[in-house]
Amino acid sequence: GTIYVAQTTTFMDESQISAIDASTGAIKWDYMMDQHIATKISVHQNNICVVSEFRLPWPWEITITVLSDNGTGATETWHDFIPFDANEYSSIPRRASFDGLGNIYWEVSTTDTTFIHSYQVANGLKNWEKQLCAFGLPDPVILYGNGQVTASYKSDESWGIVNSIITLDATTGNT
Repeated sequence: GTIYVAQTTTFMDESQISAIDASTGAIKWDYMMDQHIATKISVHQNNICVVSEFRLPWPWEITITVLSDNGTGATETWHDFIPFDANEYSSIPRRASFDGLGNIYWEVSTTDTTFIHSYQVANGLKNWEKQLCAFGLPDPVILYGNGQVTASYKSDESWGIVNSIITLDATTGNT
């Protein structure tokens, strides 16, 4: 019954997360995130995963933040910051994927290296992290299904850089 929308303000200095009543279109609440831009969201039940570029302090970081919808507003449950090279075009926020079993998976490229991170939704504890390749991704895809995480990435497994897909065990991160 709720639609969640993320938007970066016109001045590119904060993001606004809004909860909208699906039947009436009325805004239930807004949550402002100062210095978070280029925001992407994923939602499962009352958990809202916000992935964004965090602009303070320098050097900037990519962050994953989990908010909880309490009906009248949002409360931050946890966050994790990952440094990146601000000159890298590939270091941009990427939408995360919930598995419905209490975990969330996030693919991120920082300083020309792509990783998948697995976190516990409830407390932000990291289950595992796996480096996929030494390349940044322009637009990866990450999906969860049947105990597996499937993600796209670029690899140099042949003489040329090719688009690839990897499937990982969601519990261990093993290929």
